[in-house]
Amino acid sequence: MGQASTALQLRCLDFLVGESSGPGVIYPPGKQPLPFTGYMNAQRESCDWFLKMEFFGHLHNGIESVQSMITYSEKLECFRMWCFTSGHEEPILMQGDFKEQSLVFMSDPTDMSHGIEKMRCSLTPVSDGLVDYKVEFWTIDGYVPYFEARLACTDAGL
Repeated sequence: MGQASTALQLRCLDFLVGESSGPGVIYPPGKQPLPFTGYMNAQRESCDWFLKMEFFGHLHNGIESVQSMITYSEKLECFRMWCFTSGHEEPILMQGDFKEQSLVFMSDPTDMSHGIEKMRCSLTPVSDGLVDYKVEFWTIDGYVPYFEARLACTDAGL
């Protein structure tokens, strides 16, 4: 098993690989939505242990960046993602798997700039080369949007 199994699982993420860009919106808690243009570059490393994703969003007041690593854990039988963001000191750890066609990750409660949050992140292929990215915060009334983007692939990079 080991590396061969992880590499096989990572092939399920080929819909994320390559360079992409498109419009998005951030919904900061208690503030007006902020439109942005997002840019993503996602590549499998040659070792086939993980997928590296680099995201940059051009906001009206600057750039937001997120660097993520996704791998598959045989022990936990799920995907794991570590997100390092320009807006948070500590990395965010999430676990997930496919639900229908979406790759859905859930975080443990995480200390964010506006308090402790639990997040759900969905990565959904819409059509060939088009992917919806969505991050939601859990509330007592259910999940509310925090980040949405639809990115179109400009270079498959496979």
